[in-house]
Amino acid sequence: MPVPNESAGSGSEAVQKTQAISGLQENTTYHFRIVASNVDGTVYGKDESFKTKTGTGGQLGSMAVTEPFDGSSSSLANFNANWAALGWASGTPAKGEDTTSGWRTVAAYPTVNGAYYNSTVTDTGSGIAAVATMAVNPGSTNRYFSVWLDMGTPSSTRVGYELRFTNVATNSYSVTLSKWQSGSQTVLASQASYSLVNGNSFAVVDQGSTVSAWTNTGSGFSQLLNASDSAFSSGKSAIEDSGNITRLTNFKTGSL
Repeated sequence: MPVPNESAGSGSEAVQKTQAISGLQENTTYHFRIVASNVDGTVYGKDESFKTKTGTGGQLGSMAVTEPFDGSSSSLANFNANWAALGWASGTPAKGEDTTSGWRTVAAYPTVNGAYYNSTVTDTGSGIAAVATMAVNPGSTNRYFSVWLDMGTPSSTRVGYELRFTNVATNSYSVTLSKWQSGSQTVLASQASYSLVNGNSFAVVDQGSTVSAWTNTGSGFSQLLNASDSAFSSGKSAIEDSGNITRLTNFKTGSL
């Protein structure tokens, strides 16, 4: 990638030069060299190279599956053994129950309340994330699904970061990235009329003082929403589904 001509001054001593670059692809090797010329001719410097790191999007894609939610007997056993209902998800009727055809608790997960937490996630320096994939769309407006992160100890009131997709039309969602404290919601960022279809994935990421939302619609993860907030730094991850958790699949959570 050539850069504009620039003077290195005059003389025969070595001169240090720097050049800012942008628009590089992650996990890619780039080559560069210095080319100097004057009235006496042109000199080519030694070929050097560097490799860019794998970014957040690539890290999200490579995270291991925590729970497949595939309705199999092994998945059901893992769910019963490892997942617990969030305190604010209980009640009569249990949160998530709905009589709308195709959007309610099912025999495979008869105790689903709609909101559960599993893993404790620890930030090892690069940030933490929770990822899920939509297996079947809600099929009705105002149904939603969420991933939660940095919840601390789950309690009777909502707490933590939530990335929520609310169905507004076929394959169209209202997206909110929120902070919850003592049951009160603060929307950090949002987007209306976002397209998401079966098989698409979504993630909430906490990296230092930045919270972000990511989606993968078929060509890798890209950032959808971004906000500055440092209310939480460690805790648990969770999923919430206004109805049937088997509408989601391949839940992932952990350190980036």
